[in-house]
Amino acid sequence: MPVPSSATAVRARGANLTATIAHGVATALGARYLDCLVARSVKRDQVGLGQAGRSLNAARSVRISRLRPPRGPARVVLVDDIVTSGATLRACARVLSRAGFEVVAALTLASTRPPGTLVTAMSRESG
Repeated sequence: MPVPSSATAVRARGANLTATIAHGVATALGARYLDCLVARSVKRDQVGLGQAGRSLNAARSVRISRLRPPRGPARVVLVDDIVTSGATLRACARVLSRAGFEVVAALTLASTRPPGTLVTAMSRESG
């Protein structure tokens, strides 16, 4: 299941890359593709927010578009293009859990250091 992308991100990229990736993962695994998470318009851009700000921003940033309780165990893998603080993935997992889904994993293509962490350059001696 793809983590929803904002309309701004989809326009900038020319496609919903997260949905494309999630569809490919589902196809490769022989699993059913679900796309029922929707980004709420109240979420502000995460760029420039620290970890606490991202958590608060993401907490109510997603909803389920089709609320039909799953029959039996409904295990899902969340798919996102990048994870920074994990706030969006946690928000999606909470919404899905409340709707009767079990999030068993999250797949991301890239990760970054959480906001506020220091990046140190490697010295020439360390390789």
